[in-house]
Amino acid sequence: MRTALAPRGSIVISECVRPFPGQPVYVEFVFNLLEAFREPVLVPGWRPNGGFLTPEQWTAALEANGFRDVRIVPDIAAIRDVYPSFVVAAVVATKA
Repeated sequence: MRTALAPRGSIVISECVRPFPGQPVYVEFVFNLLEAFREPVLVPGWRPNGGFLTPEQWTAALEANGFRDVRIVPDIAAIRDVYPSFVVAAVVATKA
């Protein structure tokens, strides 16, 4: 995806975001039927397990793959203590 973007281009990903590490997200029930969802290639630092990523893991993943200025909208990390079931966000990043 990064190579398809123009210099300083942005990517916007609509994604379920795991509020806390290890906390199941209700929509995983359906996605867990897919082996690729349950058993992806694990990457230390940002992909410790299958399933959805936390905001911190999304940020680390995109930065490790040539993006910067990563934002999660809404800011799940800022609202997760008050709204722990809010799990849908836009993940936005700019090509480094």
